[in-house]
Amino acid sequence: MSRKIPAKLLQQIYEALSERNRRFGDFAQYAPLDDIIIARGWVYNIELEELLLATDSRVAYLDLNRLTEYLEIPWRTVYKRPR
Repeated sequence: MSRKIPAKLLQQIYEALSERNRRFGDFAQYAPLDDIIIARGWVYNIELEELLLATDSRVAYLDLNRLTEYLEIPWRTVYKRPR
C-alpha cells in the first residue's frame, strides 16, 4: 500500500473513531451469519456492511467502497441467475 489515503476518507475515519461506539460489547455475540460467510468463503456487500455495523456503530459514517478500494480488497458484483 504505497498509495496515500484520500483526505476526505481520512477525515471520515477520524470523525468516526472520535465518536463513542454504541455497540461495544455486542462484538462477542454469536451471529449465524458469521458461519454462513465463513462456510461460503466470501461475503455479499450488504452482509459485510451489516456485519460491520453490528460490531461498530461508528462505521456508518465511512465510505466503505473507498475504504475497501484503498485497502485493495477486491469487489465483485454477483447477481442471482434468473429463473
